[in-house]
Amino acid sequence: MTILMPKRVRLRSLLDSNPIEQWLNSAFETEANMPTHAGDWGTPRADIRETDGEYIISVELAGLMENEIEVKITDDQLIVSGEKVLSKERDDEHYHRVERHYGAFERCFDLPPRVRTDAGCIKAVFDRGVLDIRVPKTEPRPVAKIPISFT
Repeated sequence: MTILMPKRVRLRSLLDSNPIEQWLNSAFETEANMPTHAGDWGTPRADIRETDGEYIISVELAGLMENEIEVKITDDQLIVSGEKVLSKERDDEHYHRVERHYGAFERCFDLPPRVRTDAGCIKAVFDRGVLDIRVPKTEPRPVAKIPISFT
């Protein structure tokens, strides 16, 4: 029997952190920290860190090769996508259980203001199943005083 549930979609900024929402969401996970929501299966896990000069997004992509992953950037989003293909059964073996996720995936991250979105500045390195993406920050613009004209 299959249970179909609508996929939760919530656009979040990299820095969005609401402890009450995190607590409520954790109530809907099992003890084994497995997602109970059908839309959560196969979504790669990510860590987001910040330094003075950049944001670092680390995405767990175990079992994938570099040519199976794509990273795209828009003005306000970073998109990581790809596809993990199940290897074909050989004639002398048959699967009894398949627990790992296979298929296409896409993970979108809303970017905070004041980051560089030109592709040449963003660095992505894939090593030992983890994709590290470094998005540099820009300098804040100085405050500009607007003259007021009187009539």
